[in-house]
Amino acid sequence: MGLDLVGDSRDHVWGVVDLVVDTDFPDIRRRCAIHSNAGSVMVIPRERIATGDYLTRLYVQVNIEVPADEISGGDILDPATIDADKEVRRKARERRAKITLEGLLQQAQAVFKPYHIKLKDGAEVDWWAAYQIGQRTTERFLQKSSDGVPRLFIAGDACHTHSPKAGQGMNVSMMDSFNLSWKLAYHLNGLVPPGGQGTNGSIELLDSYEVERREIARELIEFDHKFSSMFSGQIGAEGEEEGLTHEQFLEVFPLATDSPADVG
Repeated sequence: MGLDLVGDSRDHVWGVVDLVVDTDFPDIRRRCAIHSNAGSVMVIPRERIATGDYLTRLYVQVNIEVPADEISGGDILDPATIDADKEVRRKARERRAKITLEGLLQQAQAVFKPYHIKLKDGAEVDWWAAYQIGQRTTERFLQKSSDGVPRLFIAGDACHTHSPKAGQGMNVSMMDSFNLSWKLAYHLNGLVPPGGQGTNGSIELLDSYEVERREIARELIEFDHKFSSMFSGQIGAEGEEEGLTHEQFLEVFPLATDSPADVG
């Protein structure tokens, strides 16, 4: 489609792991965030599994700095841009390859001190991964044919990417799909009144998908940029971006959930 995901790669690297934990941390079954001098961890309680134990998801901040010049974007058809973007992705893969499960669990233990947290004896880690936070979006969510009719549509991760902590990726993607599907159904079945939205109501209805959902994507990226930056920052640290206060973090953290948030 000749489109590129444009934005920036934040200088924050995180690991995520789903496991049955052995811990004396009192709020392990509550969604909460822990900031300490060793870094940050987000706790997400998960479901009960066949063994009768409960899974817990830990988002663990990894102390790896991403160089500021490793930001891709630009004209996707420009060979220089393509080569630069490939190099950025290669370096990001190398960084993530250095992150190990053992290292993530050790980092989590350092953040949780004086409480202990580890994999429960006899249990296995359900899943883990490492990622670099990036907020990006495309300039268009649809592509028209030469006669001006929308022919190709994209939704979800294809047109907006962000960190997974707030759990909004699937939610926003499903709303993209819902918005598009009912408009396609109306268009294909001739249910749009002629002139209802101008001289060509059916086409204009399809155009409204991009107009409406691109604004939602912009708001999502804006929120995620603020949320990710504040979550990755260290409370009380010096510096313009990193020196957030406990009160500032409390203003942002509850916005990522419909339920009250506990912050430790």
